[in-house]
This record gives sequence, structure tokens and C-alpha cells, in this order.
Amino acid sequence: MNFPLVNLELILLSYLRILLFSFMRRSYVLILFFVLSFLNSQLSYSQQKYEWLNIPDSVVHNKQLLTVMEQRIRQAAVSEKKHSIEQIIAERQRAERDGDTLKISCGYYMLASLEDYSGNYPQSIALYKNSASYLRNSEHIWFIATLYSKIAYALSRISEYDSALVYYSKSLEIREATQNKLGVINTKNFIGNVYKRMGSYDKAFDYYTEALSLIPDTALNKARAFTFVNIGSVFIETGNLKLAEKFYLDALHIRENFNSEFLIGHSYNKLARLYYVKGNIDLSIEYCLRSVSIFNKREWKKTLPGTYNLLGLCYLSKKEFRAAHEFFDSSRKIAEKEINRIQLAENAINLGKLYLETQEYKIAIEHLQRAIELGEQIKSQTIIIDANYIIADAYFYDKQYEQAFLAQKEYEKLKNELFNSGFAEKVASFVSSRELEKANVIFEMKQKERELIERSRIQEERLLKNIYLIASLIFLIFVFVLYRNFKLKVRRNKELAKYNQQIVKKQQEILAQKNSLELQKKELSDTLRNLQVLTKAIEQSSSTVVITDVDGNIEYANPKFTETTGYTIEEAKGKNPRILKSGDKPESFYKEMWETLLSGNEWHGEFENVRKNGETYCEHASIASVTDELGKITHFIAVKEDVTERKKILQELEDLTAIQTKLFSVIGHDLRSPLGAIQSMLEIINQREDVEGNEELSKILKIILKSAISVAFLSENLLNWANGWQARNTSHATSFKITEKVDENIELLSSVASQKNIKLISSVDSDMIAYADSDMISVVVRNLIANAIKFTNVNGEIRVSASHSVDNIEIAIQDNGIGIKKELIPVLLDVYDLYSTSGTEREKGSGLGLSICLQFIKLNRGKLSIESELGKGSRFSFTLPVSTPKL
Repeated sequence: MNFPLVNLELILLSYLRILLFSFMRRSYVLILFFVLSFLNSQLSYSQQKYEWLNIPDSVVHNKQLLTVMEQRIRQAAVSEKKHSIEQIIAERQRAERDGDTLKISCGYYMLASLEDYSGNYPQSIALYKNSASYLRNSEHIWFIATLYSKIAYALSRISEYDSALVYYSKSLEIREATQNKLGVINTKNFIGNVYKRMGSYDKAFDYYTEALSLIPDTALNKARAFTFVNIGSVFIETGNLKLAEKFYLDALHIRENFNSEFLIGHSYNKLARLYYVKGNIDLSIEYCLRSVSIFNKREWKKTLPGTYNLLGLCYLSKKEFRAAHEFFDSSRKIAEKEINRIQLAENAINLGKLYLETQEYKIAIEHLQRAIELGEQIKSQTIIIDANYIIADAYFYDKQYEQAFLAQKEYEKLKNELFNSGFAEKVASFVSSRELEKANVIFEMKQKERELIERSRIQEERLLKNIYLIASLIFLIFVFVLYRNFKLKVRRNKELAKYNQQIVKKQQEILAQKNSLELQKKELSDTLRNLQVLTKAIEQSSSTVVITDVDGNIEYANPKFTETTGYTIEEAKGKNPRILKSGDKPESFYKEMWETLLSGNEWHGEFENVRKNGETYCEHASIASVTDELGKITHFIAVKEDVTERKKILQELEDLTAIQTKLFSVIGHDLRSPLGAIQSMLEIINQREDVEGNEELSKILKIILKSAISVAFLSENLLNWANGWQARNTSHATSFKITEKVDENIELLSSVASQKNIKLISSVDSDMIAYADSDMISVVVRNLIANAIKFTNVNGEIRVSASHSVDNIEIAIQDNGIGIKKELIPVLLDVYDLYSTSGTEREKGSGLGLSICLQFIKLNRGKLSIESELGKGSRFSFTLPVSTPKL
């Protein structure tokens, strides 16, 4: 064992003190004793100076420094954290007074590492950066590389992947420049992990294979195990489960040799996920529980969310919903504490699956929408793909068919982008490359090692049995000598016992064979029954099912094929499906289809084919390849559905909608011009002196003018409603001042308000700016003010105000009118329910105004709210964004 120099001197001085203490009778010896005592106290102080940082002078200027600090950090992590932090800060401040920049940096490094152990990653990032700031101009470039890796790891734990990649790249650049081979291997693995969490499997796989190529063929070290685990995770994503299992088991064996408890738990976790994907739920649960038993320690709890999520999925597969929910909830609590957004996103997906199974579709949709938001925040395509795949089902079962179609379309688009043919070729190239041969050689070496260990164990068991037999024989000889008279009887009893054992053993073997045969018979029967059910299902399917050989020649077609095409199965066998080809698709269409199929991916699309009788029809097809155990394509299977009628109905529906929209638009335009003229003429007539003197005529003209204004307002709303439906999904947003639109509409409606002596007051700040379609918002404000006038009594008051938050502006129109019943508020907020009632002066309405408001507010990413109390008035408010949407 190597002791630091200070400790060795301390031991020697203490020993000399004890020796001299025995000879203290003489004065000069006494003086020497006190001198040694003083030196001992000074050395003790020197040792205590950096006792907590534990940085002896012998390692200050070499790379043992990191190892020494990591040992001290682990000790501090399991002790009282507050006391540990206080001591480290005190020693760092002492180093600051001494001007020792390296030890200052070490102090910050240890504080940051303790925050890492606690899962406080934002704080640890700041402390690591402080540590690095003291070394920017120093010679300790290897320490800076370590700090960059630590910062990158902490950033990845809070899903700041772009920033993590920047710091990992800096660390990799330093380690490559300083030829730190192990550091380069580990950094490439960590960069691959970041890309994997982002869903960029192509880039992740590149970094893993680069790391593996740097490891010597015969090295069975932790870096190789780490790389094997990462490559195994890629094989899971590409469906190569056999190779994934092999790489995971190889990694586990290496880690068992190193007796690394944490890494063994990590391998258990990976194997649990593999067996879940393979459908072996019980084995997956077993490995999960092994992993939990290791990770369920204070400093390793941050690794538990993923394991708990997986346990929840296992119990969900077993339809044990309560147990699944408990594990999902445990995962969520730890992930929230650790700010682990990727686990929070996976947790939201899993809860979506749970509520989908329990038919609580709206709750499932909420969780899945949350998962998509988190996936977009952390830029993880896999999260977004998985969430869209499940939310499509949730929307479908909740009868939101349009949303289901959009989610399914988004899923297919992202999936095709993620699993591109280039990525598949890289994986295939690796499978056939020398790297896999190396892995096979290592696997065989380890297999032989296991066999040698097993053979040694068997030999040891045989030796023990032989010893036992020899001891038994000696005992029997001893008994034979003592009890000679009973020799024959003992021998016969032993022979009878032996014969009985053989008979029992034979009976057990016969029974076991019988049970095995019965089990095989049952399995064969079940397989045949399942095959019959599957065959019957295909035969009775409402979709066409066609199976072809690798050249595209038809080998099987179900009865629906004959019903759809007119060709009998006998006529179609041996022929290519191009007999149905109508010629409307270009050759590039079919070329792309075959490229997709031959690369091992599914193809989805539509054909316009020709029946046997010459009639054309449209069908949607999903085609997939069938491979053998070696991955070679042997057949293609197509599931097709005749969608001719469906497309015809959809086209008719679109035509009817267009006609309806055009009709309303024409009506609105044709009414608006004459109504404006009538209104203007009535206002001029009403101001004439001969009319003002005739009270009855003036009253009649006011009624006519009021009706003309009402009809003009209805016409305007009708036109706006038609335009809104014509541009259902578009708005032309710009930045504009809210006060301009509010003042414009107050002036426009002032004459209507004056008829009931109602005050229109605006308190909107003149500098408040919103980002929306200004024309649509003007219509919304006009309708809400007009609505308030309608339901406000004579001499009432209407106030328009606006307030500002971080992301939105809220515009409110409040009156002191008659109010609204609470049960009517949900009806008013339904864009499709045109509810109408008379105003305080029996003003009539159509219900179109509020429907237009709801439609226009939604198009501008806002929300309408209603608060009301009978007899006291109502408050209509809506929100608008203050800036352009984030892409």
C-alpha cells in the first residue's frame, strides 16, 4: 500500500515521540521531545489543511487527482450532505485566500458532484462551469475535458440535448488531441446516447460503432460492456432482438467479472426491456425487480423512473391496471424531482396507454398531448412518434375521426423520416462486418469460459461425491467389522433399497415422458386451432388479402379478392397483381413502392385498378415483406380495401360544402350594399325638420332604422360566417394595436348605444399590441360590444379593457345588463349551436355573432370565456397571442 509522504512522516515522528518519552530523564532528551511534538503538530495541521478536499501534494499535478476526489465525493454523498458542503466551502475559501486556482477548481468540482448525486442538475451545471473558469489558462487540459463531460451529462439529464452535444464535442476534441483513448471511447458513447434520446438512431449508431472500433479485440473492459449495451439498444429499435439479447448478455458477463453493482443493475434493466419487447412479461418483471433491488439506494434513485415505467407496462400487459398505475405514479414523482423530461414524456405515453385500455379516452388524449409537448421540447422524435401512434387510436375511439386521421398521418410521416433506408443499411452493414465477428469471437471465448467454470463445478461436485462415497465405504467397513453377524442382512436391505430407488426412478421417468407427450399434444392442438381461427378470419375478412412470392406472383388470395376484382382465385394464382393495373400511376410510383418493400419497410398507398369487367375502382393497400429466420425476404403480403364509395362520398361532401359557403357569401354581398343605402337614407330623413316635428313619424322611422341596422348587422355576420367557414384553417396574422380596433367599433356602434342611452367606455392601453388577424378581431370586438348593448338596460354601461401576461393579451367586454343563466354558458360556447334570444328592448338576433366570435378566436390561437351573474351583468373575455408562434 502506498502512503502519502505526509502520513508517513507523521507516523515516524509519533513513533519517535513514544520512544523518547521512555528516556525523558535527561533535559536534552526532554527538549528534543518537545521539538518533535511541535513538528508533529505542524505536520498534523498541514495534513488537515486539505483533509476534506483530500488532495495530497503528491497528486496535485497529475491525473490521480480525479480518482482521489471521486473517492472523497462518494464518502461525502453517503454522509450528512449539509455538513459535507460546509466543510468543502470552507476549504475552498482557504484555497482562494492562498491563491491556489487548482484547489479552488477542485472545491467547485466536489460541490457540483454532490449536487449531481442529489439530482440538482441546474445547480451542478453552474458549479461545474465555475470550476472550469479557474482552469481556462492552466495546463490541466485533461481536467477541463472532464468538466465539459460532466456539464454535458448534467444537461442531458434535464433534456437540454443541444447544449449537451456542444459540451461533449468540446470534451471529445480535447481528448482526441491529448490521445486519451478511453476518454474518446466513453465520450463517443455518451454522444451516441444523447442522439438516441433525441431519436436520431442513425447518428447514435455511428458513434457507438466508432467507439467499438477503438477498443482492442481482446479487451473485456467496462468500455466494451458500455458500448455493447448501447449497440444492443439500437438492435432493439431495428427489431433484431436476437442480436440485442446477445450483446446485452455479453455486457452483463463483463460487468459481473468486474463486480460492478451499479452496472450490473443497468444490464438487468436493459434485459428487462428486451424481454418486454419479446413478450416474455414474467421474465421482464423478474429482471426489473433485480434492477430495483440494486438501484433502490439513496444515491442511485435517479435511475428508477425508467424501471418503474417498464414495470407499469408489464402489469398493463397483464391487465392489472391498479398495479400499473401505481408504478407509473412512482416513476412520475421521481422524474419530476430529477427534472427528467424524457422519463416524464414516456410516463405520459404510458398513462395514455393505460387510460386507452380502460376506455377513458379523453384522459388518455390529455396525457398523450402532454407527451407530444414534452417530446417537442426535448426534440425527441421517438417520443412524438409513439405518442402520435397511440393518440390516433384514442381520437378514433373518442369519435374524433379527423384528429385521428391527422395523428396517424403525422405518425407515418415521422416514422418514415426516422427509420430511413440509410440507417437500415448501416445496421445491416454492421451485422455483416468484422466488428460483429469480433463480438462473436468474444462471445465464444466467454462461452468457453463459462463451460470451463461449469466443468470445474461438476468436477468439484464429483470429487465431493467421491469423498462422501469413500467415507461411506469406510464407515460401512467399520460397521462390517463391528457387526459381522449382520453383514448379510445389511447388504440385502441396501440392495432392496437400491432396487426400490431404481423402480421409483423408472416410474418417474415414464411419468415425465407421459406428461411431456401430453403437453406437446396440447401445444400442437392449440397451434392447429389458432391456425384454423386465423385462416377463417382471413377467409371471412372484409378486406382483400393477397400473398405473393418474392417475384410478385400470386400464391394466395381470400374470397374478398374475387368479390372485389371479379377474378377467381384459380385465375389469379401464378399471375402478377399488375393484371389489375389501370395505368394511371407513373413508373416512379411503382419503383418507389418496390424500393420501400425490398428495404424491409411497410408500404402504404392507393391504387386505381381495373376489375375483370373493365370497371375501374380505387383501393387503399398496405404491403409488407415476410422474412425467414435469416432475414431474407420470401413473400409479400398485401391487405387492401375498396375505398371507391368512400372517396366518392367525401368528394360529394366537399362539393356540397363549397356550394353552401358560396351561397351564403353571395347572399351576404347582395344584401349589404342596399341595406347600407337604406340605413343612410333613413338617417338623413330622420334629421329633416318636418320629420322631427312629427313625433309619431319620428318614432316609426327610428323603428325602421333600428330594424335596418339589425338586418345590416345580421347580413355582415352572415358574410363573416361564410368567410370563416371558407377559410376554416387560415388566418392572416400581423401585429396591430388593440386600441385602434376597439375605438373603431365603439364609434361604429355609438349610434346604436345612444338609442338606449348606454355609455361605451374603453380603458385599453394605446401601446398594447397583439399578433392576430386584425380584421377577424375587429369582427369579434364588434359582435361582443353589440351583444352587450342588446342585453344591457337603458342608461347602462359597457366597459372594454385589456390586460397583459407573459404570452397572451386578454380583452374583456363587461356590462351591467341582465346577465346569463349558468346552464346556458356551455351552450353559448358551442360553435355549432346558434342560440338566440331577445334583448332588453326586444331586439332580435340570429345567434351567428357569438358563433363567428368563437370561430375567429380559435383561428387566432385564442380562447373565449364567459362569466355572468343574473341581474348584475356579464363579462365576455378572450385571449390573443402577443408574438408569432414558436416553430
